[in-house]
Amino acid sequence: MPGLRQGITPNFAFLERGVVRGLSFALFFGVVLFVLAGCGGGTSAPSLRPPRTAKLQWLGHQSFLLSSSLGTKILTNPYAPGSVPHTFPPNIRPDVLLISNEVRTANNDGAVENFPTVFRSSVGKGINNAAGTRIRGTPTYPNPSSPDSVKMNLVFSWITDGMRFCFLGDVPSSLPPEEAALIGQVDVLFLPVGGRLGAADRDVLLGQLRPRLIIPMGSRGAVEAWAAGFGRVHRPGTGYVLLNREALPAEYVGIVLSPP
Repeated sequence: MPGLRQGITPNFAFLERGVVRGLSFALFFGVVLFVLAGCGGGTSAPSLRPPRTAKLQWLGHQSFLLSSSLGTKILTNPYAPGSVPHTFPPNIRPDVLLISNEVRTANNDGAVENFPTVFRSSVGKGINNAAGTRIRGTPTYPNPSSPDSVKMNLVFSWITDGMRFCFLGDVPSSLPPEEAALIGQVDVLFLPVGGRLGAADRDVLLGQLRPRLIIPMGSRGAVEAWAAGFGRVHRPGTGYVLLNREALPAEYVGIVLSPP
C-alpha cells in the first residue's frame, strides 16, 4: 500500500478534538484581540472565524450525506429497498443528488423527499454547477476502448468547505493519468471495496489522488476486511464524522463509520 507506514500509531486528535480546540482557541484569542484593540486607540482587530466544518453521514452501502457549514446537502447513491441489507432513512432532503451508476444499489432517486438537482448518466458528465457547488463528473467504463453508456460509472469530485471530495462510485479500475490530473489531489476519497475494483488498482488510485482521508464503502463485511488489511484506520464509534480542512491529517487515514 503506497504511503502506508507500518508500526505507527496514528494521531486521531484531528477528528476527536480538532474542531472543539479550534473553536476554543478562536474564542479565547478573539477576547485577547478585543482587549488589545480597546487599548490601541483606533486600530481595529482582525476578525477570527471558527473553522468551517462539514458533517459526513453514512446511510449504508455507497450512500452518504454530506452537509456543509452553510447547510448545503449532497447525497450519493441512494439504494432501493431490498438491494442492500440496510433501510434507507426517511426525511432525507438533499440539495444535490449524485448517482454514479444505474443499478438498484445506487439509483433510487425516489428515496428522497424533495426534488434536488440530480446528476447521473450523460447529464452528470463534465463540469456542472448546483447549489453553489462546482461538480466534475468523470465517466469510466469496464472496457475503455469500447465505451458503453449503460455500464458507465461516473466519478464525481467537488469542493465543500475548502475540502476536495472525490466519490469513485463503482469505478472499475484506476483512472487514466489525464483524468486523474484534472481531479487533482483529494482531501476525502470515497473508495469502493469488495467490488470489481481490484487491490492493485486501488493502490494505483491512492497514488493518483493522494487522499488525506479514505472512506471505504460497500458491504459491512467488505469494509471490515479492507480495514483489517489497511492498518491506518480510525473508528469514530458513530455513523458520522465532522470534518474541517485545518485539522485533516498529513498522511492518509481510513475512517470506518458505524453502520446505520
